[in-house]
Amino acid sequence: TTLIKYNHSAFQRDDTMKLIQLRLSIMMFLQFFTAGCIMPVFSLYLKQDLNFTGTQIGLILAMSAVPSFLSPVIGAFVADRLISAERLLSICHFAGAAVMGALFMQKTFYPVLFFYLLYGLIAGPTFGLTTAITFHHSTDGTKTFGGIRLWGTLGWFTAAWVFSFFCIDSRSSGKDGDLHNTLLLAALTLFLSGIYSMTLPVGLKRKNDRVALIPKDSLSVMVLPDILILSVLCLVITFVDRFYTFGGAPYLKSLGFSDK
Repeated sequence: TTLIKYNHSAFQRDDTMKLIQLRLSIMMFLQFFTAGCIMPVFSLYLKQDLNFTGTQIGLILAMSAVPSFLSPVIGAFVADRLISAERLLSICHFAGAAVMGALFMQKTFYPVLFFYLLYGLIAGPTFGLTTAITFHHSTDGTKTFGGIRLWGTLGWFTAAWVFSFFCIDSRSSGKDGDLHNTLLLAALTLFLSGIYSMTLPVGLKRKNDRVALIPKDSLSVMVLPDILILSVLCLVITFVDRFYTFGGAPYLKSLGFSDK
């Protein structure tokens, strides 16, 4: 009888973990679906639909780097101390949906610059939050994270398929497409992500202890030779990454490919 009860509880734990992994996979899918709506075609949207100059486009796209400095601060000082990571993720998604809706309606340089920067500041922490939430809820994150994160990649290119087949009308207004609709699709997905995040169970809770403004322990790790080399390589890789992330769509357009 004891053995049967043990096996039954083990099956229940397995079913619970599978359900948790499924829910985390959906979270990742929605997270990168939104990114897949915006990043691959945003530079072409600025060039083709808004007719911005190269300098203006460069300044706007450069704003995406600003959240990289502030997102870790938000994660360290806010998530799981003032508010749970799951609820903070939901708030970021709802706020991001509102800002993306506002960005959708902008047609001039400075408002687009402002709202894109504001969106980056709001959306920036969400990538770290989804990773943290995954490890919060996974009993063995080192083994399950890869499979869960894979659904983010699936979300990225599913966004391209959905947008290409359903959101671009190549016959409208004599234009090749309606790239501005990708911002509307992103806003709707962000709103859905906010609702979904509200249903996630709260995971890890940390004590409301003090956090140093300057992370001395982290900085001491940075000077280790292996970490320093890795950091330099990441800098170079990210530099190259931005060329094809933001430059891919205008390049394909120059070769004669349609928006679809």
